[in-house]
Amino acid sequence: GVQYMGDGDQATAIDGLVHTTGHFLVQVYWQLGDRAWLKEGFAYYYTMKVLESTRRFCVALGSYNSPGGGMKDWGESSEWKDLLKKEVVGHNDPDLRVFYRQKTQDLQFQASVKSWSMISWLFDKHRENFMKWLDAVGRNGKDEEKCFVEFFGWSFEEVDKAWREYVL
Repeated sequence: GVQYMGDGDQATAIDGLVHTTGHFLVQVYWQLGDRAWLKEGFAYYYTMKVLESTRRFCVALGSYNSPGGGMKDWGESSEWKDLLKKEVVGHNDPDLRVFYRQKTQDLQFQASVKSWSMISWLFDKHRENFMKWLDAVGRNGKDEEKCFVEFFGWSFEEVDKAWREYVL
């Protein structure tokens, strides 16, 4: 189910609207179906860009330090970059190949935060190829990894490697 941090205030409601709009873009505009890493990654991308918040979440319960259980501490979103860098330095971030096919209810917190970072990086540094990738994977139903190879020259492992270099 959909979860919210906060007490139902206006900021939480607005965050939820932007988050949901991110999901609509993935499913309706890009026609990417139930690709949780893209759904949640885009939702966080837009809420962070527009509102600098991440009050709504749809992924499996867990926290950054304990991805297997407990509640998320969404107050950490302003520190996500530092937390991801710590994960990359410690070789603890999840591989794209592990989570790219997961359903929303199975996507853990670390993978959802990495998804946000990867989408931000792809839009900021590789926008033209990323837009082509989104169109090919969504509207044309092509394989995600084959399209990474076609448009970027990267396997999933090479996507991870390039992203990790960017994070560091």
